[in-house]
Amino acid sequence: MSQIKSKFSPGITWRSLCVTVFCMLVMGMWIQYVEVIQSYGGFMAEQAVSVPAVAVLILLLAFLSLGTLASRRNLLSRQELLCVLYALVIATPMMTQGMWHRFFGLIAATSREGNFQYIDALNDKLWPHGPNLLEGSLSRGSNGLDGVRGAVTWDKVEYETGKIALMPVLRNSGPGEVSSISFRIPVTGEGRLHLFPGEPYLISFLTLPANLAPESFYFARLYEDDNPTFNEVISERQSAEVTYLHQKGFLRVGKFGVEVSSRVHRYVRLEVGLSGSGELSVFDPKLLSVAAVDGAYRGRRIISESAYGALPVGERSGLIVKPDNLFSVAGLKFLVRGYIPLSDWRETAIAWSVPIILLLVGLFAVGVLMRRQWAESERYSFPLARIPCALIGEPDEEGTSVWSAIWRNRIMWTGLFVGLVWGLLRMWAFYNSKFPNTAIEIPISQYLDDPSWNGMWAVTLSVSAIVVSICMFFELNVLLSFVVGFFAYRALWWLGGVSGLTIYTGYPFRYEQSVGAYLAYAAVVLFLSRKYLWRVVKDAVFRNREASGDEALTYRTALLVFVAVHVGVACWARWLGVPMGGILVFFFFLMLVGFVAIKARCECGLPAGLFTPYNGMIFVVLMGGMQMFGAGGVLITLIASGFLTVTVFFFIPGAQFELLEYGRRYAVQPRHIGYAVGLGILGGLFVGGWVFLSNAYALGGDTIRYQWSFNQDWYFADYRAQLGQATSEFLRAKEGTTTSGLQPWTWGVIFGAVVTTVLTILRQLFAGFWFHPIGFILGSSHMLEGVWGSVLTAWAIRATVLKFGGAATVKTKLFPFFVGLFLGSVVFMVINIAYAAHLQAGGVERIYNALP
Repeated sequence: MSQIKSKFSPGITWRSLCVTVFCMLVMGMWIQYVEVIQSYGGFMAEQAVSVPAVAVLILLLAFLSLGTLASRRNLLSRQELLCVLYALVIATPMMTQGMWHRFFGLIAATSREGNFQYIDALNDKLWPHGPNLLEGSLSRGSNGLDGVRGAVTWDKVEYETGKIALMPVLRNSGPGEVSSISFRIPVTGEGRLHLFPGEPYLISFLTLPANLAPESFYFARLYEDDNPTFNEVISERQSAEVTYLHQKGFLRVGKFGVEVSSRVHRYVRLEVGLSGSGELSVFDPKLLSVAAVDGAYRGRRIISESAYGALPVGERSGLIVKPDNLFSVAGLKFLVRGYIPLSDWRETAIAWSVPIILLLVGLFAVGVLMRRQWAESERYSFPLARIPCALIGEPDEEGTSVWSAIWRNRIMWTGLFVGLVWGLLRMWAFYNSKFPNTAIEIPISQYLDDPSWNGMWAVTLSVSAIVVSICMFFELNVLLSFVVGFFAYRALWWLGGVSGLTIYTGYPFRYEQSVGAYLAYAAVVLFLSRKYLWRVVKDAVFRNREASGDEALTYRTALLVFVAVHVGVACWARWLGVPMGGILVFFFFLMLVGFVAIKARCECGLPAGLFTPYNGMIFVVLMGGMQMFGAGGVLITLIASGFLTVTVFFFIPGAQFELLEYGRRYAVQPRHIGYAVGLGILGGLFVGGWVFLSNAYALGGDTIRYQWSFNQDWYFADYRAQLGQATSEFLRAKEGTTTSGLQPWTWGVIFGAVVTTVLTILRQLFAGFWFHPIGFILGSSHMLEGVWGSVLTAWAIRATVLKFGGAATVKTKLFPFFVGLFLGSVVFMVINIAYAAHLQAGGVERIYNALP
């Protein structure tokens, strides 16, 4: 073991750790400013080669160069630079739509939009709020229960199947009668603020109304101190309704954002009652501070510690207290906390970080187990690693300079100049209509607009320098497979028109095809790798350390990690009170998606994001929907799908695998590869979250141009439809009637799975079968819609140079030029962002934000 260690160098040291954290902060703030505040566009951080990571790396190299001149030694080794680079690459997707630019809007939508018909499906741990000030207050003799008016009894009522609780039942026999129960909530409790005047609250409770007269209604009223007047915050007449979520007819009623008056001094009294004849059972009352949600939309104001102390209690809500002395422990806490109400976020951060970390750790273990097969036996080309690694120096490159050989290559600088000039010319044409536009954007439908094509050619051939640069490192057959696969999918529009299949809603079932294709490809690849995997298992069981060699983890450890993450997910599901079986099935689906994403990125390359199954809920429905996952499990998987499977999150597993392989090539100590991956994951989660949330609480999401990050209620339309369908099936089952048969969309899943299986087997059996299955798998994705023209351009250029100049010309001339073209595009984006900021500061909102 000592011999293994001696040939490797550390990648994570105190120096590289500090540099990584600082670079993540810079990168996170840049992404936040450009994509959210400036609303420059969501594409910058969503490229297959991370533009923010490369830009920060260039800035870092410049600083290191100055440091080298001053100290006459390299401040960071090439191994340390590799770990810093990949920590940034891994963190980037979570700092954009791969997580944070969707996550908050998804978890806040249910409560903020007042979706009380299914809010009980969302465990309170999964969204930020204060403690429930009414918890336990319905117990007879509870200190929180202030009084009873009218006819109120405590009865045992079944609120869920097999679950019975003692709860108050309000009964009125006449139209003028009122029965109610009251809760007293003090402003101060146990020496500290208990209820904050002026702060927004969510008030809700479960009710079971019965035998209500037409004029009857049930209500919730707020009284301040001893004031007899009240604020009626809830008034409902809805009758009991049996749903799949509340099968005993209970209804959740409530209101979000109820503000307690700043005039209250001692307590608030909440009265829940029934007016008019009928019965009303009351259960599970909630009074939660929702300042953590509301404040992210309205913003919060800073006030000094001394000024805060002089304010009346009723005027302290929504303020951020800044210590008078920042050079203190309190000052440090203030800087670390930012504007974020950490106490309200603590449980939510844990609840969502656990499955994300388990997923990425599990996929890291999968990468360790598959590395030898894919990197050494099948010799993957790792095309997306070529540009970043060229910037820090290839593994076999000699020299001690911070600047690698590519920076001394004249062809690279030519490409940089071309990329920068082309971007500037396009920007100039945008701001000056008299200047000719050099952008390449050709609508194909203007040449093929025959109605018989049924919209097949309703696409635009556009060319992006940055995408062409990335694709230039892909194999020719992969590039052509992308283009052919895309138009094979588009041909389904024509086929539907001539065959009449368009009568089926959702045809050509693009998202269903994608789910089926991913599942089938994962299954076939695992089957074809069965002998290798069996050897790995045997080596792990019999502790054959030589077999795992100098991997980041031994095979035994990797297998144990793989099992442990699934056990961890089961425990997480139990903690949240949702079906463990359903959550485990969905987690395994995410693992399969990550498995395919690793292979796609490292074997073939990915031109852009939006390549994974766009609607992960299709898999959930395919596996049984609410019958298997439960109403809460389906809602959790919906939210998870909203930021995991939609955009760019699954760039991360492939980046982890690249680091596993390139860590070996750069001779990084194996355990330090795991450290770098961990830094990237934690940085994306917590540095990305700190930047996003601090910005939201400082400015207010309602004032920010990029509203996509904050308004995600539209995404729950699928859940509402599924809940309605589950309710209908539940009621039919009670009546003894059921429905059966395959739905039309399931044929889309089957079609995607069958075609993918056939293509994969053909490629395995016939060496000359050039079409790669990845072309069909991603043909229906949103990814290729905007980049197929750039992919085709890259294929044409590389094929031409290869034919007339040979492989040597491709390697020594073509590749350096397109590294430069990529860098020129990055430099242009920095210039354009700065100019757009200048214009917006002067009140100009029309800015150029096209992809260079």
